[in-house]
Amino acid sequence: MLLIARSLRDAQGKFRGIAAVEIPAKRFVDFNVGLNYRAADLISIISLRGMTLARREGSRVTWGQDVQFTLVMQRQLANPMGDYWGPSVLDGERRLFSHQRLSNYPILVTSGVGESDVLAPAARRAGWFLSFATALTLVVGALLALYFRHISNQEQAQRRFDMMRNEFAHSARVSSLSEMAAGLAHELNQPLTAASNYLAVGELMIRGDGTREAVASQLHQVRGQIARAGDIIRRIRDYLSKGSAELRVELLDPVIYDAIELARGGNTALRSRILYNG
Repeated sequence: MLLIARSLRDAQGKFRGIAAVEIPAKRFVDFNVGLNYRAADLISIISLRGMTLARREGSRVTWGQDVQFTLVMQRQLANPMGDYWGPSVLDGERRLFSHQRLSNYPILVTSGVGESDVLAPAARRAGWFLSFATALTLVVGALLALYFRHISNQEQAQRRFDMMRNEFAHSARVSSLSEMAAGLAHELNQPLTAASNYLAVGELMIRGDGTREAVASQLHQVRGQIARAGDIIRRIRDYLSKGSAELRVELLDPVIYDAIELARGGNTALRSRILYNG
């Protein structure tokens, strides 16, 4: 119980007695009866001398605590009405406090809300955001994995395609070997026959009265024909060699010239006429 007393005086100021009222301490803090208090909710009625008249923490009501020279008294002296973050005097729990001093009575009223209760909505929002960010990260990671897997499969398919194309090109070159055999024999026969003829003429010149310059000319012709035969063999070997199929731009004139030379080496030369104005 709390005793509140006031002296009584007459019109002349002479003391006539005392009026006193006893009030249960919990009456000071049950003005919001019916509400649910959280465990960290705090309401205090404190005299300016530093004594709690009533203190409600959660559902527990106490009084008579000495809070002189504590943070709450220092704050109300510095600012009769204000807010601050700080530890509670009795339990040390951090709260957001709001206090106000009554102007006509030497009483201080303060209320506090637990730090965890104040930050709980923000913590829930942060939790939802973190969950959403985690889910989004997983989705993006899965999409990236699918993308890189698709790229890897595409690269493997391209490599298989290139391998099959090269194998097909090599098979095509090998299969054309029989068709080229006759032309190759004729092509090689021409320079080899010419070289043999030049050698025979050179031999006759050596036996006879042929000059040194004439013999050298015949030998030069032999060297040219042998080089031509070697060039034919090299080109055929390059054509049949197994390698990657290469696509490139070629000049048309050398291709046509090679085709004409190949045609002249076959039987078509006996029954067709080849004209080229290159």
